[in-house]
Amino acid sequence: MIPGRKRLLSLPKHVFVCYTLVVSVRVVKVQLRPPNKGKEQTLRELQAAYAACAAFHLEGCQRLETTNATLLHRELYGEAKVRFNLPVVMIQRARDKAIEAQRSYLARKAKGKKANPPRFNGHTPLGVGQRSLAIVGSNGKFLLRLSTAEHRAYLWLPIVPDQHAAPLLSAVASGSFKHGASELMERDGSWYLYLTIYEADVPKRDGEVVFGLDLGIVNHAVLSGPSIVRFWNGRPARNRREYFAERRRELGKAKLLQEIKRSKGKERRWMHDLNHKLSREIVDTVAENGGTILHVERLLGIRERTKTTRKVNRMMNSWTFRELMTLITHKAARLGIEVVEVDPRRTSRTCPQCGHAHAGNRPAQATFNCQKCGYTANADYVASRNIAAKSMTAG
Repeated sequence: MIPGRKRLLSLPKHVFVCYTLVVSVRVVKVQLRPPNKGKEQTLRELQAAYAACAAFHLEGCQRLETTNATLLHRELYGEAKVRFNLPVVMIQRARDKAIEAQRSYLARKAKGKKANPPRFNGHTPLGVGQRSLAIVGSNGKFLLRLSTAEHRAYLWLPIVPDQHAAPLLSAVASGSFKHGASELMERDGSWYLYLTIYEADVPKRDGEVVFGLDLGIVNHAVLSGPSIVRFWNGRPARNRREYFAERRRELGKAKLLQEIKRSKGKERRWMHDLNHKLSREIVDTVAENGGTILHVERLLGIRERTKTTRKVNRMMNSWTFRELMTLITHKAARLGIEVVEVDPRRTSRTCPQCGHAHAGNRPAQATFNCQKCGYTANADYVASRNIAAKSMTAG
């Protein structure tokens, strides 16, 4: 059985290292079918009680000036159990959520960064402990079994079928993968489960065949390696997103707020599906061409590095790069491919032939022309080559 994250951190160092070599953690978002009025009321009551319980523990963190879970449990658990109509594991999750929020706040303040004191309200996701949920079902039909405050009184919530999540849900239901503490969230009238899954990785492939991946808007991705170069043109997706943006402008003029929400939800689902397909194609291309290591650009600051026109900036600010990178990492792990983040600075202006680096080497968005040796190529391709050539410890 794969232990939860907190228990992992408490294990001896050599045991922890053993687990991290064979297990990866991912969070899968699945939609629930609209619950009936009774179940809806129970969910909202649980969410409200959980938020109040988290706020209670947060106040305790501040009053006692501690984020030590053992001390908080000793001082607050008895009162919390009486005050809040929640399963024990949800009370513990509320305590841990408060500790995480307070620690994050204190860490930002210690670094001199702007930070607002944490708070919990009616929109706080419902934290669900590992022992308070189960996934039941098979053949694409799954149910979420959720514990309530009453002993052995469960809330059964059907899950909307999803082609990407179905194999993972099946693995969890059968016991092949273990699940951890998760969250339930209501958005635009629909409920979603953010399910934490521990899945075993395939042993890493032998050898060192390195590929480089450059991400962007004009080309969603450019992959280069010893035997192949592949472009994923971003124009069809840009046109699709412009359609969504124009559609919402028209709906805004007509003051159709519900239709705007539906449009945003539809675009999110489309982008999620596109990221799944794109990540699948990228990882499969690396595997089919003998790749063992995939260098990707570190995403921190990607939007600042690529600011150009207002239209492109809008697309950059709304594109889910982190989701795409997460999907690439998980899919690569299943095929034994190691994903390494490298510093992407100057990769699009450095000549892969002679090493000359200058902003003038990139006279246009798509053009690279080395001022020193005359090497000419697509700028995104040059960036992917340089990313592949980066040291695994660079940056």
